Amino acid sequence: MKFESAEELKLAILSAAERLEKREVFDKLISLIKLSSFSIIPKKSPQPQSRASARGSEDELEGTAYIKATSYGTYHVRFYESFIERYLKTDEDCLFIMLHELEHLRQGDHHRVGLTAGPGDHQLLNIVADILINSRLCQQFFPRGVPFFDTFYSPSSSAKRGGQPNASD
Repeated sequence: MKFESAEELKLAILSAAERLEKREVFDKLISLIKLSSFSIIPKKSPQPQSRASARGSEDELEGTAYIKATSYGTYHVRFYESFIERYLKTDEDCLFIMLHELEHLRQGDHHRVGLTAGPGDHQLLNIVADILINSRLCQQFFPRGVPFFDTFYSPSSSAKRGGQPNASD
């Protein structure tokens, strides 16, 4: 998919949310999305890994999507342009990723990162959290699955080869 702006991405997510069969979730989800700010981070040329944080460096996050809570009780959702172009083929894919990221916040996964023992722990915790989140979202909202999985876990994807394009932070 190609979006001309972050607002267009937000509208695609809202459109997909309107088609959810579970209407009780709809109002809360729409409110969260409307309160969130969105940005699309343009592609950049590969750079050597620089500053590291509890979440990893920004360079490690290239090609993914993630969400951060703001001090104002809202959210900032970042989608990398390369991630959108490579893995998100429908507005349902975009909604799935948005829900996935909201689940990380709801579960407190971002707070647990600082409690890990070693440098590889964040990646391992994130993979486990991703599996649980994806399973729960598919059971609740996407019983037929989402096209995202066909693309993300295709034989040509680096995820299949043991690399780490990751659907979330």
